[in-house]
Amino acid sequence: MEYFNKNISGHNDWEESFIGQLLECHTWNRDEFWRLHADITVYITTNADSGSLPRHIAGEFSRLVYLIMLMYAAHYDPQDVYRIEGVNEEELTNFIERVEWLSQSYFNGNVPNESEFYEQNPYLKNA
Repeated sequence: MEYFNKNISGHNDWEESFIGQLLECHTWNRDEFWRLHADITVYITTNADSGSLPRHIAGEFSRLVYLIMLMYAAHYDPQDVYRIEGVNEEELTNFIERVEWLSQSYFNGNVPNESEFYEQNPYLKNA
């Protein structure tokens, strides 16, 4: 889970990670998002039948989802100066939908087929 680990606070490459760029630069980096999404999706599909997920991974995953949704809310708060750059409003809404599906999939083990989405993850072409 190279890209997942990169997004954990304290990692040497955190500033270049998706969450690092979202928090520090206010930028939605598509490539880093899709890499993180693919890492988590592969983890979910590989471990769906294990019956339980390690707490440290569940905790970090929950934290990532929380931070993404927090920045999304700040983006639309007229009292907040934070604005997400790098995507238009429709794209941002579609990406947030992917975060919501990923969160649900993480906890129920059921990952939707990529073909069900308008924009597919380029790192999950055969999913």
